[in-house]
Amino acid sequence: MSNKLAMNAFNQAVKLIVFQVLLVAIIAMVFLFIDDGFSARSAVLGGMIYVLPNYIFTRLAFRFMGARQIKDVAASFALGESLKLVLTVVFFIVVLGFVEVNYLPLYVTFALAISSQLFAPYFMNKKLG
Repeated sequence: MSNKLAMNAFNQAVKLIVFQVLLVAIIAMVFLFIDDGFSARSAVLGGMIYVLPNYIFTRLAFRFMGARQIKDVAASFALGESLKLVLTVVFFIVVLGFVEVNYLPLYVTFALAISSQLFAPYFMNKKLG
């Protein structure tokens, strides 16, 4: 894998995270309009429980690039995935244990943020115009 291919993959991953942040913002606005600010804040928290660990994973997974660093790439990827899982659990514990939230917006936004990985490529690869 050349650095050009790795940079392309990294750029696609960053686009996915930006897409997820925009999706979370849109969902929060929907909850703001149909319910209230409390629900919108809960939606933002639910989205960020997924998006922040995903961002950290992306940074770690693409820390090393190139075939010559394959062991470093694999180790960084494994560390990123493990940290993503641990942070997601910790964020859920903190939010559910210490923050007053509306559960429906929190879980709906979390679920949509996860599922965005399925339909994001459709939107990211669309040519406008």
